[in-house]
Amino acid sequence: MTANSIRKAVPKDKPKPVIAVKFINKEHAFKVGRLRPKQIELEISLHGQVSGHTNIIRFLSHGDDQSWIWI
Repeated sequence: MTANSIRKAVPKDKPKPVIAVKFINKEHAFKVGRLRPKQIELEISLHGQVSGHTNIIRFLSHGDDQSWIWI
């Protein structure tokens, strides 16, 4: 899996995902991608603010563990 990837989750047999999850590998993003934690926080905040638009995937939640951030 790359540093940023979007995976279909539910239901797997439909052409359009009902839920999409973006996974960000922290080590890769911060070292190779040269991102800073603040940049990811900004992405999460902005996504939450614009998710009401019809052309934007609705933001539901985010979380993280030692290795990954998910949106």
